[in-house]
Amino acid sequence: MSDIFAGIKAIIFDLDGTLIKFKLDIIGMKKEIIRRLLEFKIPKNMLSLDIKIADMIKISKEYLLKSNRKDLALKVAPLVFSIADKFEVKAAEVSELIDDAKLVLKGIKGIGLRIGLLTNNVKLATNIVLKKHDIAKFFDIIITRDDSQSLKPDPAGLRLILSALNISPKEAIFVGDSVIDAHAAKEVGVLFFGVETGLHNRDDLQRENAVMVFSDLKSLLKFVIREIKK
Repeated sequence: MSDIFAGIKAIIFDLDGTLIKFKLDIIGMKKEIIRRLLEFKIPKNMLSLDIKIADMIKISKEYLLKSNRKDLALKVAPLVFSIADKFEVKAAEVSELIDDAKLVLKGIKGIGLRIGLLTNNVKLATNIVLKKHDIAKFFDIIITRDDSQSLKPDPAGLRLILSALNISPKEAIFVGDSVIDAHAAKEVGVLFFGVETGLHNRDDLQRENAVMVFSDLKSLLKFVIREIKK
């Protein structure tokens, strides 16, 4: 076994852009979120389509708390998530597996590693995807937005997975397609492997301290098997 895989007991995967093509109307979702948040009298210049949804929640809550409107501040996250739920379910119903995703999950399971899944999606949409593509059977632990109220890049979800598997950060690898996945891994001390199957490219992922970046999932599997056998 190579130095990278010495002591590794589990590989944790992101979902959207890593294992599935999730055709989420992110612009439409953000527009609806902004429209509804403006009804809370959040200044228009504080919200834009360029802001991450997690940041929209944070900005809006902080503004309302400073304005002594705690009752509305408490409603921000539930409102945003209810809108996201609707868009995510629609996307889940027309999702597609990324090439070789099932082959990779089966291969990693076959060499004795445990597998976790961490997604910012709501549980309902996640379950639709898992059932549609028959991949739930590969995961030892699945953490969705319903299980961890903090979204990536917050590392709370990763910590929940490590705890459930009873392993330390040094015993896991997180695989994802975006810089928020990389940030979460870095915060908790888990090695991060990037894949160019979704949101960000090799340069983006390497800038965020990805240990390895793979052009596709099959290349990841070949690397894992080769390193495990060393």
